[in-house]
Parts: sequence; structure tokens; C-alpha cells
Amino acid sequence: MPERVLATLAVVMLGAALAAPPAAAQHMEAASPEPSGRALTPQQQKLRTCGAEWQAMKQDGKTQGVTWAQYRRDCLKR
Repeated sequence: MPERVLATLAVVMLGAALAAPPAAAQHMEAASPEPSGRALTPQQQKLRTCGAEWQAMKQDGKTQGVTWAQYRRDCLKR
């Protein structure tokens, strides 16, 4: 009986994993333009640009102790 429960659970979990889009795809959807086709506001575009710059700095190890909140604040003032 316990083997049957485990087998059923495994099948359900596998089905859920196959039905859900990968996490990377969900992230890319969030980064794409608005699904409704509306253009981004200038502030939204600026924030998106600042975010891309921050990610590049993090990847290169050039954040030098600055947090995202600090960088975002300074970036949006430019």
C-alpha cells in the first residue's frame, strides 16, 4: 500500500512539473514588454535599464558593497 501511495505521488508531481513552465521562462515573460502591448512609461523603462546595469555589475563583481536599493536610488536620479 505505501508503495502505491508513493507511486501515485510521484506521478502527480511529475505531471505538475511538466505542466508548469520553467522558472526561466516565467522570468523572461516578466522582463518582456507588457503583454497588453502597452508601451512602458519612461520611469518603467529607466528602472528596467538600471536593473540590467545592476545585474551586469553583480555578474562582474563590481558592486563594491553597494546594495540594489542604493544603486537604484542613484540610478533613477540620473
